[in-house]
Amino acid sequence: MPITIRTCTAADGPAVGVTNTAAYWENGNWRLIWGTKTLEYVTEQSSKRQSTNLLGDREHRRVEVAIDEETGRLVGYARWALPDRLVSEWLECQVPAVSKEEEKQYAARHAGADWQHRRELDVLDVPVSAMKNRLQGQHEYMELEFLAVHPEFKGQGIASRLVQRGTAKAREMNVRVFVMAFKAAVGLYQRAGFQMLDQIVQDDSKFGGPGDYAIYFLEWVPPAGEE
Repeated sequence: MPITIRTCTAADGPAVGVTNTAAYWENGNWRLIWGTKTLEYVTEQSSKRQSTNLLGDREHRRVEVAIDEETGRLVGYARWALPDRLVSEWLECQVPAVSKEEEKQYAARHAGADWQHRRELDVLDVPVSAMKNRLQGQHEYMELEFLAVHPEFKGQGIASRLVQRGTAKAREMNVRVFVMAFKAAVGLYQRAGFQMLDQIVQDDSKFGGPGDYAIYFLEWVPPAGEE
């Protein structure tokens, strides 16, 4: 399939919401936080929020999307966060600024979205955040904050291309890359040269989950002599 990878824009927000929600919905642990809400409903709400989200912290964030050339459909998404030292780099993948009027319109849609989830599950994120902060404090990192490919387009190498573009840029900038991943994505990152740093597995069965809420922490390191 012919795929073009380009910089994401705020106008891509609704399509990003569709792709991201569909991708993450496949993970039972993530789906659990929405209770009885349907995929269709959560997708609609996410699509309302994404344009404003994309305009957040443009100084540090760089975002690329994968586009199916035949249909123009957005099928993949990757968002990276640069350390302070590198905010003047990779500007070609900074989400373009929009007018104040557009910001206002996007903000109104964002404010009107229902993003309420099962707050009792937030307790599972406490040890995850603590481990993430500990690991990230050991080195300077560029972080891969989000990676998603629509399930209808999985298995076509899109996620690998998005990751490899980021690590190629990290090599140019001489910086390590940090990522937090669900189990299904660990193999993808390891094939791209990431190494496991740590992992945490919690029992979410009391919340109705499968009992193995697992998060993996990995890093990519520039080749020897480059860092």
